[in-house]
Amino acid sequence: MPVHVRAALPQDASAMARILNEIIDIGGTTAHREKFDDQRIIDYFISPKLGISCFVALEGEQVLGFQSLDWSDPDWPGDRLPPDWGVIATFVDPHAHKRGAGRRVVRQHGGSCEKCGCQLHRRNHPQGKHRRPGLLRRHWLYRL
Repeated sequence: MPVHVRAALPQDASAMARILNEIIDIGGTTAHREKFDDQRIIDYFISPKLGISCFVALEGEQVLGFQSLDWSDPDWPGDRLPPDWGVIATFVDPHAHKRGAGRRVVRQHGGSCEKCGCQLHRRNHPQGKHRRPGLLRRHWLYRL
């Protein structure tokens, strides 16, 4: 069955939480340490205050992964990005690698970047491009 992409909906939160929580349990590929419930997924990825878009990759009705695109947070307590930068985070079910979910959501967000006047700059996650499990890569956006 082909992988397709659509905007994430609140109904996807449980599947997204399951994926991210498994990645957190495995360790080593995400900065997230606290588990996510449905509401936290909605607040953090699907409908955040600085959100631009969030997409899920599906095979049939099964969520294989997701990617969020947000403007940088000017109140972030750590290293701050310029206010016209954003961050893309990509998460793929550790049991669904090599099925195209990551590639499809990255391609979909390329269109979102164009719509908001952004240029995508790829910077691989410190642990390496496509190093498993779960986090495919990290990107920064710069608004033109």
